Amino acid sequence: MLVLRTDIPGSLTHILQGHTPKLVECPEFGVNYNTVDTLVRMKRTMVVLFVGTVLLMTSLTGCSVFSPGSASPAFEMPPPDVQWAQAFGGSDVDEFDAVATMADGRIFAVGYTSSDDGDLADTHDHSSGASDAVLACVTAEGALRWARTFGGTGDDRFKAVAVTPDGNLVVAGYTTSKDGDFPLKPRVVPSEPGNQSDAVVAEISPGGGLRWATTLGGSGQSSFSSIAVGADGRIFVAGQTTSGDADFAGNGQGGAVVSELTQTGHVLWARMYGSDNNVFNSVALKDDGTIIAAGFTAETFNHPKDAWVMTLSSSGDVLWEHAYGGNDADMFTAVSVSRDDSIVAVGWTAAANGDFPSMAHAKYVSAVVADISSDGSLSWIKVVSTGDDNRYLAVTASSDGNIVAGGSMFPKGSKHPNEAVLAEYGESGNLVWSKTMTGNDTIIFNGLATASDGGIVAVGSTMATTGDIVSRHGSQTDAAIAKLNITGGQL
Repeated sequence: MLVLRTDIPGSLTHILQGHTPKLVECPEFGVNYNTVDTLVRMKRTMVVLFVGTVLLMTSLTGCSVFSPGSASPAFEMPPPDVQWAQAFGGSDVDEFDAVATMADGRIFAVGYTSSDDGDLADTHDHSSGASDAVLACVTAEGALRWARTFGGTGDDRFKAVAVTPDGNLVVAGYTTSKDGDFPLKPRVVPSEPGNQSDAVVAEISPGGGLRWATTLGGSGQSSFSSIAVGADGRIFVAGQTTSGDADFAGNGQGGAVVSELTQTGHVLWARMYGSDNNVFNSVALKDDGTIIAAGFTAETFNHPKDAWVMTLSSSGDVLWEHAYGGNDADMFTAVSVSRDDSIVAVGWTAAANGDFPSMAHAKYVSAVVADISSDGSLSWIKVVSTGDDNRYLAVTASSDGNIVAGGSMFPKGSKHPNEAVLAEYGESGNLVWSKTMTGNDTIIFNGLATASDGGIVAVGSTMATTGDIVSRHGSQTDAAIAKLNITGGQL
């Protein structure tokens, strides 16, 4: 498989510095751990306070958010029930990266398959173990209606999917194939022979037929990680490229990328931001047409990697950008727009100070949720630390207007490897509910969507042979999908 640079795990220390917190007594994912809920209104000029590390051990099943000295904790909704959970795949690796839903209840999941058998079997001759991009249609009840594979004899992967106003699907990802459904363009000599990839955008009918496909790239590696569609049908994609030529000519060194396409796949513009040390993992649109891109930048002074948000005009001009971080790596993996039109970004931090001070044990990573105002300042942040590795990888708006984040966690002292996790947050960062899905091996959620009935659909992968989402093919990774019934409301 082609692997583009994504993240670098760092270390973190038990230090909280620079924020006035509310304390959180919060076995947030069913385990006891240390955490802090900052819930602060940060301004450009603020008095920096130091608050020592707080250790709150509890055996409660919920999360109680309270201010120091308060008499009783706030109310929390019980976690939602799992309506169904399924795994699809074959004798090799299969994984879902993203999901979209339609008003009639149909669910469309995208990712990749390396299996030449099973539920998502690829249809191309792969002599070197390459993979095909996959699109699967799943009913509202969790049954696989059909699966289609796309690509050629190289590596192909869909990493994002969205529904267009006219009811079709648009997908985004990458290809290394020189043949097939969206072959590499022979535009330039690869900077490293055999190490070229093109970013892909394609439209597919609800029945699985390829309507059109467009590739963008150059002599290096290019990939789209996220896609957003406006009410007028305009398509926006975001990702990264190490090419500074051909379709991404401009700064000569690559960088984070945003591009706009028409409803028929014509590229209106493609622009790079920063150097090839910058990556956009996610893109979203505001109602006024403002583009929001989030990911990470490695260009800030003395920081290995900072979480990064940029807002753009409809033509790609920078309105503002802001980097957030501390003394170690920080990253935003997904971004959405809240009901009050603020930006909500999720990801992870390995920093012990700065904007997302973690209280996790040293050498581990904490999940982050951040609410960002219209000028880039932090309205509130939530840092989730279980003492081991925690990462939010996806976000969606719930039917009641709150935010649901999903990803993975490795709880301290657990008998299990990574567990899939979901959590809903209110408009002030209060935890509404949380849910983990576990097994005897790794389960991870990569993508989320809200169903027409208000349920939450989560997709990712499972290697578990027992537990909540069971792989049907031994220890091989299967694509995973689950639906949760949401019965709680806004707090």
